[in-house]
Amino acid sequence: MKDPVKLMRNMISPKGGRRAWYSITAGTKETEVRIYDEIGWWGTTAKGLVQQITAIKTPVIRLRIHSPGGDVFEAAAIFNALKRHEARVEVHIDGLAASAASYIALAGDVVRMAKNAFFMIHNPWSFAVGDAEELRKAADITDKIGESMAETYAENSAKTLDEIKALMADETWFNAQEALDAGFIDEIEGENDIEAKFDMSVFSHAPEQLQPRAGRDADPEPPSERDVERILRDAGFSRRQAAAIVAEGYQAADQRDADIDAKADAGTVEGDEAGEVETPAAPAAPAAPPAYLGAAELLELLAAN
Repeated sequence: MKDPVKLMRNMISPKGGRRAWYSITAGTKETEVRIYDEIGWWGTTAKGLVQQITAIKTPVIRLRIHSPGGDVFEAAAIFNALKRHEARVEVHIDGLAASAASYIALAGDVVRMAKNAFFMIHNPWSFAVGDAEELRKAADITDKIGESMAETYAENSAKTLDEIKALMADETWFNAQEALDAGFIDEIEGENDIEAKFDMSVFSHAPEQLQPRAGRDADPEPPSERDVERILRDAGFSRRQAAAIVAEGYQAADQRDADIDAKADAGTVEGDEAGEVETPAAPAAPAAPPAYLGAAELLELLAAN
């Protein structure tokens, strides 16, 4: 059985190759660690980062965070590595510390947050594919992860455990002053000019300020059909399975377009008067394939193949 979490983690970036979500710059008195993307994705796990953190010899580790979260197990490994280290850990939330990234932020001896940054906590999510027993096990594990995270949030804030659990259940977003009042951070810094580059559609209550500005395409170069097949085959699918998954995805898009054209020809396009509908010209062959399949669609295709 394919592990969808492993599959998604091993997917390469749209432009080819692996995309680094962290970087480390060592100095003589301090070492800067930056986490500026999804944690544990794009084919790079936290193992290398944990090893590098363990090897740091400077008396100060300066951790800068601008991340929407990611793999909670990877985040836990990073959190524990920072907590174990004898260096003083100073955390700066430069733009966003959401989900698993907010968990890592609490590993600091001091946590500072930009005035225009955001901090978010919520219940952990999980991917699972299998029979009912496997799904029940996945749910039990997710509950245990959530309990552990809630305890850590409570220990590093002015909130009780029950208050934290309620905030996590509601997917709660904090601006800098709210995070300070809740006890998650120690200081508020000046504003940062940080790009809102992440797809926030997976969250229910993401602030408008974090949405990419109109006209900006986060993934300007969608992968070709061949690229998608190669990604799936690298993840362990056979050539036939990969081709079937890709074909079904593209066929669904073609069928959607055909349905829209048929409604327009019949004068039944919703919101338009029947006599005013213009029949569109036959669409030209697409110059590029559609954008990525969403996680839900991909999981449906995995189950069907």
